[in-house]
Amino acid sequence: MTTQPDIIVKAFEDTKVIPVFYHEDPEVCAEVMKACYAGGIRVFEFTNRGEQARQNFAHLRDLKTAAMPDMQLGIGTIKNAADAKSFTEMGADFIVCPVVDPETAAYCQSAGILWIPGCMTPTEISVAEKNGASLVKLFPGSALGPDYVKPSNPCSQG
Repeated sequence: MTTQPDIIVKAFEDTKVIPVFYHEDPEVCAEVMKACYAGGIRVFEFTNRGEQARQNFAHLRDLKTAAMPDMQLGIGTIKNAADAKSFTEMGADFIVCPVVDPETAAYCQSAGILWIPGCMTPTEISVAEKNGASLVKLFPGSALGPDYVKPSNPCSQG
């Protein structure tokens, strides 16, 4: 049986790039998501930053529902289970955390939503996997760089 998390992981694999975006202006957010969609991207991570994050996320969710039914719209920078629940109830398709938070992991598993924790070390990746993560976000990516995931790096070998 295919689950919603499986569908989202497949969209990640197909897209090969995941835009991560936030802006205070909901119309700017909408235009960026529309441009991504027009370019073939079907996964979009909106970042939970700023005072307008919830309102702007709701605006993007409404746009997705009306015009982009195959867009997977997630919310990033979720630091606790309460925020994960709030955004899931608002329609988030997946949750991205900057850290490995077991309470958020447990909530996402119980809700059947894909949880993507941010990890920097092999230990964090292992803890994330033990808490049910099927996908992790190397975070902060700017500190790790592409060499971190090269097959010659012992950290990237299973």
